[in-house]
Amino acid sequence: MNLNQFAIYQVKMGAEFRPLRFRPYAELQEKHLRVDVSNYEQVYLSQMAPGDSAQTIRERLEKKMPKSSKGHSLSVSDVIVMNQAGVISAYYVDKDRLIALAGFLRLNSSGTLVSMETTGFKIDGKPGTWLACDDTIVDGRQFFLMQNEQMKNTAACTIVNESGKVVVSDASRFDEAAIQQIREFLHPVIVA
Repeated sequence: MNLNQFAIYQVKMGAEFRPLRFRPYAELQEKHLRVDVSNYEQVYLSQMAPGDSAQTIRERLEKKMPKSSKGHSLSVSDVIVMNQAGVISAYYVDKDRLIALAGFLRLNSSGTLVSMETTGFKIDGKPGTWLACDDTIVDGRQFFLMQNEQMKNTAACTIVNESGKVVVSDASRFDEAAIQQIREFLHPVIVA
């Protein structure tokens, strides 16, 4: 059974987190401040309503946060994390828009080889070096969209798992086709 749910994360209280609280995304970028889950706490978790998107959730919670929320009203610097059928995505609440965040939730494992900071990675059978440019979590496992550092946007990207194994050889993003290939990798059909 797939559980579609969302969570709201807000910057932790305390003076050390003040530079992150209620700040537009562009200001964080200018100051080289990273939106990292370690600076946040989950203040609300709920099932998604049919047809929910990050935008509809934002609009609903800007009007009124549920009483069960442990935080303040939804505002700039908050993060909406959605789990839709096992695919996890995160969005930074900015003044006029939502900004997709790569790597907000990270699965920490001592066996990981690839992270969002990975650069200069060599992929067997592919020329050049690669860097992680996006990530997603599917069915509890993390996958990375790798871009060729030398060819940039002129070459197709490759999707690898956290240990660097190629899962999708040619991709441009985490679209429905790529997610389906990831699921086939995770749950191979065994023919008897």
